Amino acid sequence: MNNPIKRIGLILGFLFLFPALFFTAIEINSINESERVLENIYSNQLETILLSVNRFSDDVLNSWANDLESKNAFNNSNSFSYQLEDFFKNKRSLQNIFLTDTSYSRFTFFNNNNASSKDEIVNLLKSSQNKIEKLYNYITSGYRKLEPLSNDSLGINCVVYIVEQNGRKFLLGFLINPDEFINSVLAPKIQEVARDDIVIRTTRTKDNNLIYTTDKFFNDKPIETQKEFWLFPNYQIGITLKGESLENIVKSRSYFNLSLLGGLNLLLLIAVIFLFRSIKKEIHLAQLKSEFVSNVSHELRTPLALISMFAETLELGRVKTEEKKNEYYKIISNEAQRLSKIVNSILNFSKMESGKRKYHLEPANLNEVIENVISTYKFHLNSKGFNIELNLTDKLRSSKIDKEAISECLINLIDNGIKYSKDEKKLLISSNQDDEFVYLSVTDFGIGISKEDQKKVFDKFYRVPSNLVHNTKGTGLGLSIVFQIINAHGGKIEVKSEIDKGSTFTLFFPIEK
Repeated sequence: MNNPIKRIGLILGFLFLFPALFFTAIEINSINESERVLENIYSNQLETILLSVNRFSDDVLNSWANDLESKNAFNNSNSFSYQLEDFFKNKRSLQNIFLTDTSYSRFTFFNNNNASSKDEIVNLLKSSQNKIEKLYNYITSGYRKLEPLSNDSLGINCVVYIVEQNGRKFLLGFLINPDEFINSVLAPKIQEVARDDIVIRTTRTKDNNLIYTTDKFFNDKPIETQKEFWLFPNYQIGITLKGESLENIVKSRSYFNLSLLGGLNLLLLIAVIFLFRSIKKEIHLAQLKSEFVSNVSHELRTPLALISMFAETLELGRVKTEEKKNEYYKIISNEAQRLSKIVNSILNFSKMESGKRKYHLEPANLNEVIENVISTYKFHLNSKGFNIELNLTDKLRSSKIDKEAISECLINLIDNGIKYSKDEKKLLISSNQDDEFVYLSVTDFGIGISKEDQKKVFDKFYRVPSNLVHNTKGTGLGLSIVFQIINAHGGKIEVKSEIDKGSTFTLFFPIEK
């Protein structure tokens, strides 16, 4: 039977588990890919927000440059500061503007009080000569570019670009206070793009000092995406979510999806195991039924053959003496009783299986049932060479039982004791009681039952596998019938056994209240 079961197990595993695991692997890969796509999309959205802030700052400075060009302030550097008075209005972040030629020899500030910083500005310009030369190339090509030049010692940021008037080229620079620019110029734009679900923070890179934030309650949250300001290289703009971080959202979603897949796979595995066990049980039951049919056929064939043989012998008048005739009559009677017992056992089992067997419960003394069975069965026991030892408790309390059904249980237990005893032909039958139950025990000193088989002896058609069992007649229904009868009485049954030492079956019945 093991090979078919293994084959069925492999087939079930291949048909159900392999596709499930394959699908799970595909789904896990799909989930990971989806999460990567989601993360990329979200990161791109955050990048877009940061990009819009940077572009806005670039647009502001370009608008300043356009405004200056529209004033034609560069035609006469002597009137440069004069014409910029209106330009500086409402531009608190703009500290100064300077204009210089390509050699830095002619240097003009809007605010002459800041002339002392000319040397620092010139040094900064000279140290950034490569960038400035590119600006001249850009303007020659018709493209104006604003270039930030950073110097921590100045305490302000310098943004320069090339202007051209009347064929002459000048280098114009904005000296800007970045902190003020961010708080007064960029803050409204940052607040606009932040919406209600994200926080945008700007910090100074060298000391990580907070310059501006859209929501002070979330200052402790780590930044998810961070970029430098285009025009202020020493400053950064960062963004984070007010709720869960993107990483936590991705992890949470992945965990949920994987848990769901794991749960479905576990459910499928349990279903496959349950199906496999059910099939295994049905196959085992089919095998037991097959063995039962074989055993019953043999059990029926033997008494029928004996009855037929001895009846034919008597019919043909081949038996001459009365003594021999009586012996044959006795054999025929015994085999008929045996045949009747087998048939009744099968019929009773069938009734119990279909739920049609009725029990007539009435108060009775268990000792009386035991004594009646022993009285009726004594001749049979003696003929088998068995000694019966009774140990019945006096004043046994009554219990509501079906006497006929309990007698059947006791007879089945005695029959088992007879069948499976070897050399020591002895049975011990006892009764006793406790606070809840009265009980009877049948003890034999036969082959015993292993602990593994003790769990199965009450299964229908089950017979303990041993050499003696194979040589012993039986249907495998006796203990199953006993078990069902005891359950119908609201009682319980216990078995204690050791190999080659014998077995004790104890039937418990509730005491009548």
